[in-house]
Amino acid sequence: MGGLPPTNMLDDLDDDELDALPFGVICLGEELRVERMNRVEADSEGIQRWRALGRDFFGDVASAPGNRALAEQVAAFAADRTPVREVAHTFERRAGRDETRIVLRRGRAGRVYLCVYRAASSSPGAAASSARSRVTSSSTLPISQPSRE
Repeated sequence: MGGLPPTNMLDDLDDDELDALPFGVICLGEELRVERMNRVEADSEGIQRWRALGRDFFGDVASAPGNRALAEQVAAFAADRTPVREVAHTFERRAGRDETRIVLRRGRAGRVYLCVYRAASSSPGAAASSARSRVTSSSTLPISQPSRE
């Protein structure tokens, strides 16, 4: 699949299309509860999707203390009007730590999508920075390929 339409079009993808994406996708609704998660992200989390659905992502699924800064950034993004924000973050997971680049995108009805690019799955030159939770904003960042720094 090539580049996806901008911003809230992730809402239009069915589960099979979401699973076909080469990066992790987490859709958070009210109170940052998981509404959708693709196979790439579920595998990276080491959980079955159905166990994450409806749960507080940062309280139950990715609850490691090191993820608190990311939780605060996602909550701030949900509250402001920025259409897209990029965050470099060291994601603490059950299986260890991942250097990631996370693109936050808006969905409909207040949803927030986290598009998670890991260093191993990012395009050349787009590996996540080792700086923790550095934030930049952009309204033109494509979703299928992270921007190059």
